[in-house]
Amino acid sequence: MAHGRALALKLGYTTLILFAVFGFFGLLWVTNILVTAVIVTGLLYVIGDLWILPNFGRWVTSVTDILLTGLIIWATELILVGFGLSAAVILTSAVLIGVAGHFFHLYVEQRIPVEHLDGQNK
Repeated sequence: MAHGRALALKLGYTTLILFAVFGFFGLLWVTNILVTAVIVTGLLYVIGDLWILPNFGRWVTSVTDILLTGLIIWATELILVGFGLSAAVILTSAVLIGVAGHFFHLYVEQRIPVEHLDGQNK
């Protein structure tokens, strides 16, 4: 149940940020934003929050989230619309999601049991 709440929270803020940034740049593609939000949320949760965060800490996870978010948004939108997305949209979205993710990591550290690389549960 804890993972479900965490995923819902992460999907919520990711979707809101993507709608705000894409809307600001005049790219309000609802379906693309929702698909991108789901992919970003799923991959960042598994890679960042469940693997990198417990093993390397909040700051490393936040930087990794920014890099992964930019890459995921670029790849997803490349598949969905081609080369129509500017670097400003990708960079702005990635940084805002990374900053919001830094605060989300506090929640994850306190509420989600995860296993470290050495096999210990936290």
